[in-house]
Amino acid sequence: MKLYFFKFLLAGIVLLAHLQARSEDIDLFVGATPNAADVPNVLIVLDNTANWNSAFVNEKAALISLFNGLPVDKFRVGLMMFSETGGGDKGNDGAYVRAAIRLMNSTNRLKYAGLIANLSQTDDKSNGGKISKSMEEAFLYFSAGTPHSGNQKAKTDFTGNTNGTVFDMAVSALPDNALSSKNAIIYNNPVIPGCARNYIIYIRNGAAQDNASDVSQATSALTAAGGSTATLPLNPGGSQDNV
Repeated sequence: MKLYFFKFLLAGIVLLAHLQARSEDIDLFVGATPNAADVPNVLIVLDNTANWNSAFVNEKAALISLFNGLPVDKFRVGLMMFSETGGGDKGNDGAYVRAAIRLMNSTNRLKYAGLIANLSQTDDKSNGGKISKSMEEAFLYFSAGTPHSGNQKAKTDFTGNTNGTVFDMAVSALPDNALSSKNAIIYNNPVIPGCARNYIIYIRNGAAQDNASDVSQATSALTAAGGSTATLPLNPGGSQDNV
């Protein structure tokens, strides 16, 4: 069900962008390519914990279909995944940018589809779904802030990265990497100044796995950023304190 919802949500964003384009007086042609500053920024956060075992093949197929089918030059899309514990992975737990937010032109969308197609169910599996810290990392990336967990990771999209598959390297070889180096202390700004809207699409395969320390750390970060930590009622309950 969530895969259909995911594709439906993307279709809704496509429709929204199309309707917004139609509403502009200067846009006289249906389907005209928007200005670079007006192209929506979409960050996909993919749950790659052990819970993805049963959904792995279907999720890959849906994402490959998505990237292959995106209209050229009308979206900027990136991919974030939960942190792993493999060789070369250091620093804090949370999430990292596997593929930076870039314009999905005819070249980039195929490279992203190739990266997705060659994800490994075992080698790319995370040790834990830290959702609160992952959303913190998404905020830090969008705001060109200091990474909490996104640097010092072997597969982060950083300049000159030669880790991972040849498909990972093909993506990291593109300009506009998320980080300038593996140990960089600030994200490269993924957002072009203008009127573009920003979206996060979270594909989950199970409940949050944040412990009390994770939630406390993310809550403190949210407070420091000026966000609200008010508890929202949920039904069914169980994660009300997870920011």
